Amino acid sequence: MSFAKQPLVDKNALQSEKSVRAVMSLLSLENGFISRTETPDYGVDLDVELVDESGATSRKFAVQIKSAASVRFVEQDGQQFVTLPFDTSRLGYLCRRSPASGIIVLYDAAEQVCYFDYVEALVYRLEGREATREWREQKQVTLHLTKQILDEEALRSLHNQVSHTYQQHHRLVRQYGGQYGLTSFAPEVSDKSTPLPNPNDPDQLAAWLEIYGGLLFNLGDYRMLLDMLNRLPPRTIGASKRLLFLAALANTHTGVLIEAEYFLRKCAAEEYDEAEQDLLAFSRIALALAKGEASRSTVLDELASLKQRTTSSINTLTFSLNIIYLSLVNSWYVENAGPMLTSIKDLFREIDDAPIELREKHLLTVYNCENLCILLSTTFSRDATYAKIRAELG
Repeated sequence: MSFAKQPLVDKNALQSEKSVRAVMSLLSLENGFISRTETPDYGVDLDVELVDESGATSRKFAVQIKSAASVRFVEQDGQQFVTLPFDTSRLGYLCRRSPASGIIVLYDAAEQVCYFDYVEALVYRLEGREATREWREQKQVTLHLTKQILDEEALRSLHNQVSHTYQQHHRLVRQYGGQYGLTSFAPEVSDKSTPLPNPNDPDQLAAWLEIYGGLLFNLGDYRMLLDMLNRLPPRTIGASKRLLFLAALANTHTGVLIEAEYFLRKCAAEEYDEAEQDLLAFSRIALALAKGEASRSTVLDELASLKQRTTSSINTLTFSLNIIYLSLVNSWYVENAGPMLTSIKDLFREIDDAPIELREKHLLTVYNCENLCILLSTTFSRDATYAKIRAELG
């Protein structure tokens, strides 16, 4: 009597299936997503659609999932990354899925956690790490994912990020699409998209700030942000690392030094991603300068160090802006305006070429114009004063 041989169990396939199930359980309807598997898989495991209070939105992004029995960490410029070998062709395929390229997820089977990063951030980081663009011709590249776990807070941030990307895309098409035969049927961004909170309802206000507080900060509306935060009970801010983060930044940028120091100290006990850590470090430097605990030269050195180690393009530009600004302020005149003028011109060019949103480019350009005005006014003031002295002396 003979028995048919049983098929062997494909452990890799089982692990891959388990990782997909783990990610789909996170990108669920309950969390504001609809996840659909792509069959056949040509480079994307999941096609995910955002869901809001009105239902499905048609705003989709891609998710590529990898799994590993254990993950490997590396440290670069003082930050830990999760490494992942990845097919260059698949990375290119993800990048071509406009307007939201999506995310890459690495499932750690040993710890049963999902690490993730945005495709755009991974490519930008790769470009900065490689000396040339020859990596694009390689069969495989090694990606460095920031050590961020796909948890409840990260899901909220992901939902907001993808939604914001589509809003910006629709604005762009609405404004310029007619020139290229493109039509946008997306509704105008209104109060429905960004519902205004009841300022007298702390719970509603806190929930609104969790989502939109970062946008107020990015737009430079520090006073408005601080006024909203001041309406919240201290225990509400203390219970949310996001609100603590916003409170630290808002108080620092509005010169409320005692509260700034308190919230920065509270933030030190929390975990934040690299870009957030950069902003907190910048706020600590600004606080030390405002309190007279650090000299201008020391602050300039620390800002240069921050700029050197950050991988965030917008933070790099922001630190460059402040380095130029601090080099100009509190100086009666600039001894040699030529090199400083060159730095300002170079920064205009860097802002224009940066892989950031158009609105952010506009804001950074305005701030750099302020640097240019300071340089020109100090130079003019010096020259005018010298001319007046010469006239007085005949």
